[in-house]
Amino acid sequence: MKLLDRYVLRQLLQQLLLILGALTGLYLLVDVFEKLGVFQERQLPLSLAGRYFALELPMILDQIGPAALLLAGVITLGLMMNRRELQSLNAAGVSKLRILVPFALGAGLCALLGLAMAQWLLPGSGREVNRIWRQEVKGERRAGTVRNGVTFFRGRQGIYSFVTEGASLNQLKDFRYQELPEGKEEGRLIYAQTASYADGLWHLENGQIRGAGGNPEVKPFSEQTLTLPEDAAAFFAPVALDFEQSPLSLLAQARDRGNPGRSQAWLDLNRRLSFLLLGPPLLALALPLILCFERGRSGVNLALAVPVCAGLAFLVWGLWSGLAAMAQAGTAPVLAASWSIHLLCLAGGMAVIRCRG
Repeated sequence: MKLLDRYVLRQLLQQLLLILGALTGLYLLVDVFEKLGVFQERQLPLSLAGRYFALELPMILDQIGPAALLLAGVITLGLMMNRRELQSLNAAGVSKLRILVPFALGAGLCALLGLAMAQWLLPGSGREVNRIWRQEVKGERRAGTVRNGVTFFRGRQGIYSFVTEGASLNQLKDFRYQELPEGKEEGRLIYAQTASYADGLWHLENGQIRGAGGNPEVKPFSEQTLTLPEDAAAFFAPVALDFEQSPLSLLAQARDRGNPGRSQAWLDLNRRLSFLLLGPPLLALALPLILCFERGRSGVNLALAVPVCAGLAFLVWGLWSGLAAMAQAGTAPVLAASWSIHLLCLAGGMAVIRCRG
């Protein structure tokens, strides 16, 4: 059956390239109309805008990959049914389940390519896209250094370190401030499990303050309000987007027991991988459903099947996003929230196959 596998894989690849090209072009068209005016307002060269949009391509392919794979599989199978190829294979003794094998191989190859791109291509292009937009276009400047999820910032009179909770700089965890007075004496050391900034004051919870100079006394506190030389706005350090960090980098951060941000890294890793691998389960659910649209000798109604499967993709993506948000908020286990959709899609596809015999 190698000839059949090569034929189906070739047809699947052709449809996938066409769909990726169409969706990428549409995405870029909207993005160019939205952002090109900003480049012109800042009087930036068109070469920089072209570089920005070119570097966006890996990110776009990453975002549309699962939906493109789903549509490519649906259209390929639908065309095979309309050209009577499926009926001919069935008459030759090839079962419908066997025909789905090359689709599974193609989905697996696409998943591997997506993982490779996320590991070696996306981090560099993602960081550069973020840098161009924030620094060259918006005029923002990065302050501080981020290492293993911890931000270090040198202020006017001391050094801060903290872990951001989500994307808000007003929700800091493991907050530390080491005073560095002009003299040789060591300044205060302030630590808090959580810190927030509002109305010109820092609000600290569950921490301690070590005295300055020769006073080693440590004063614990459950709540403390005080003023520091810098406010939260001074800590501008954009949280790295998912595509800026490779899966192996997130895995290393999640396994580092000394990393205060390991729980966030574990969440980001599962969220990243679950999205990258969302295409094959979607295909496993959609292809058996396509057989339900078969209309005898007329094949399949692609005009109905494609919108239905596109709606299915949006539904699954919405459920995945909701579960990811619940995991971020801590109301759902990370593994269950990240991978339950995949298991449901696989179980649904198997159920449809069994129902159709």
